[in-house]
Amino acid sequence: MRNLDENTITAAAISRHAQCADPRTKVLMTRLIESLHDFAREVELTEEEWATGIAFLTSVGKKCSDTRQEFILFSDTLGLSTLVCAQNNRKPKECTESTVFGPFHLENSPSRPKPDPRTAVSGGVVIARLFELAGLPAGVLHMLPGDGATGAALTSDPHTAMIQFTGSTAAGRKVGEAAGRHLKKVSLELGGKNSLIVLDDADLDIAVSNAAWGAYLHQGQVCMAAGRLLVQRDIHDRFVQKLVAKSTSLTVGNPADGDVALGPLIDTVQRDHVARVVADALHAGAKLEAGGGYRDRFFEPTVLSGVTPDNPAFNEEIFGPVAVVVQFDSDDEAIALANRTEYGLSMGIVTANVGRALRIGERLRTGLLHINDQTVGDDVVNPFGGVGASGNGTSIGGPANWEEFTQWQWMTIKGEAPLYPL
Repeated sequence: MRNLDENTITAAAISRHAQCADPRTKVLMTRLIESLHDFAREVELTEEEWATGIAFLTSVGKKCSDTRQEFILFSDTLGLSTLVCAQNNRKPKECTESTVFGPFHLENSPSRPKPDPRTAVSGGVVIARLFELAGLPAGVLHMLPGDGATGAALTSDPHTAMIQFTGSTAAGRKVGEAAGRHLKKVSLELGGKNSLIVLDDADLDIAVSNAAWGAYLHQGQVCMAAGRLLVQRDIHDRFVQKLVAKSTSLTVGNPADGDVALGPLIDTVQRDHVARVVADALHAGAKLEAGGGYRDRFFEPTVLSGVTPDNPAFNEEIFGPVAVVVQFDSDDEAIALANRTEYGLSMGIVTANVGRALRIGERLRTGLLHINDQTVGDDVVNPFGGVGASGNGTSIGGPANWEEFTQWQWMTIKGEAPLYPL
């Protein structure tokens, strides 16, 4: 890291306060910058990391509004955060990201993750143990496994200042209601019925590759899964033919026994839900192009065509390896079909014309939009969140965490208390 002298530190500290005559803000911000500088030396931050820290720290203070006082806006910690995690957290992103954020970025901000009871070991115990081995101070992280009753107790606990919930929309509504009743800040990351739009100028092999990945990854047990494949009429039949060939080539079995493409569903309840939606879709007029069967909890990669907006497969979140193909004619129709859902989490567009995709994307109601990519796109350094029944409009990840897990505090500083005329 470069060696910064006192003048450089002071200049960085007051860069956002150049118009303030009183030197008190300069002193305060200088001390903050010096603290960051000491930390940077200790952990050997790179020049880029140092610059990022300086930029953030100097951005929390705003210019004074008059000559009588200085004021600074701080992101103050909320306190104890309760994190209720879903069974399908792949990394698991939400729990690890939210758990790390409190103790690492916000001093004295503990967290209590509650994993799904079906994945309490991989989604809870293992994560807690890794943080313990990494040296996380005792008392900062409290992993509490349990069922819905445990989650309800954590939600209503007066010590809980913030709730971050990842799971189904039905459960999320209950968490949101409880948070409102107890006046607690809440972030909801819920389900989705996400559309992948394949335009008539797309490369078919690439489009099918994206469709299969988006529909079958983790057996479709992803909130961002491609729940609808909207395909333009001119390429529809060829697309279905190639998708069927792709799906029938995928192996299904126990991942521990060898190289397989699809593993089991989380439990028999979920398997029965997938089977019921497929049966209802066929009864409503859809055509079974491939798959549809299962052995134990292993469900075959399935392709449904001829699905219309009144079909259960069009509207329900299946959460299984089912590719639902819907035909459309115009770009306007694709937009209308994609937006025809209470959800609004993720969408993708595959096309040779990025400008065309951008024009379509401007009219899509979604929290995430991937142009020339499938719908399962997630990166912990970027904000993640949906609208409608996919969440409450909040985001977690990257810079969004500063807003979600903190609360603004306005602090004014006067050299001496004023004498008021009343």
